[in-house]
Amino acid sequence: MKGNSILLLLVMAIFVMGHFHLLYPISRGDNVDKMNTFPCGGLSESTNRTKLPYGNFPVSVRLGHSSSAMEVLISLDYPEDAFPIISTFGVKGQGQFCLPDVEFDPRKMGIDKESVNATIMVQTNGDPDGGLYACADVEFAKDTKVMGADCRNNTKFEIVTFKGEGEKLHANESTPDGYKQTHDNKNDAGKTDLLNWGISYILVLAWYFCM
Repeated sequence: MKGNSILLLLVMAIFVMGHFHLLYPISRGDNVDKMNTFPCGGLSESTNRTKLPYGNFPVSVRLGHSSSAMEVLISLDYPEDAFPIISTFGVKGQGQFCLPDVEFDPRKMGIDKESVNATIMVQTNGDPDGGLYACADVEFAKDTKVMGADCRNNTKFEIVTFKGEGEKLHANESTPDGYKQTHDNKNDAGKTDLLNWGISYILVLAWYFCM
């Protein structure tokens, strides 16, 4: 029984590694099996809001895919109405990845209040198609500083700027290379993920039976 439990945990860990995690601003939570549910991975609005300054703030994630299309959006009302503040781009590499200077100032939209509630949405291309979604509920305030952000890149990442039609696509419509998702490239991605799953599963089984 103990061996079966360990095996199950390892298989689940491999599955989780293939997604991404929003580290900062603080995410609504991890709901790995529903991350493909628009707009916020099936998670409801949180009362635990990260306080952010008007102007620039970091967005930090942990990426599980070797290459991803990524986009950062913001909503001042409902997440379904979110609009991009960082357009879709490509990122090659795994591990912690941080955008240090994401800019948003509500005053540029004619909103001049001491504080404004909002939702930050990070979305990537799906696994293999569609999108994966994570949200953070935040409060922008005039006299606030960024607190508790661990903004660093712990691996060598390559940023790919999409051109032409690619820069107009949302991340949930794009491949990691900036092309529109189609039936063919969805299948190709699925085959790659299936191969990775198969290799990982064989390694886990080998470890299990050698114990």
